[in-house]
Amino acid sequence: MDFLKEEQRLTSDVWEHAIGMNSLEAELQRAEPATDNSLVREFVSGNDAAFAQLVIKYKDALINYVNMMIGDYDTAVDLCQ
Repeated sequence: MDFLKEEQRLTSDVWEHAIGMNSLEAELQRAEPATDNSLVREFVSGNDAAFAQLVIKYKDALINYVNMMIGDYDTAVDLCQ
């Protein structure tokens, strides 16, 4: 009989955990991605992580653009830094 109670308790714990994960996943999906304007506002107000997100988002495209203009990839990387 103790085995059955323990199995029911574990099953209940698993369901509670699954329900919690589903609500967390739903919460994450509802959160809208930050726009560039909001990231700039965040950076201006002192959030360095917002600037890092902008750099990550645009660095490759900017390096490629500069590289096309000057024709030297290493110099393009230096200029973009």
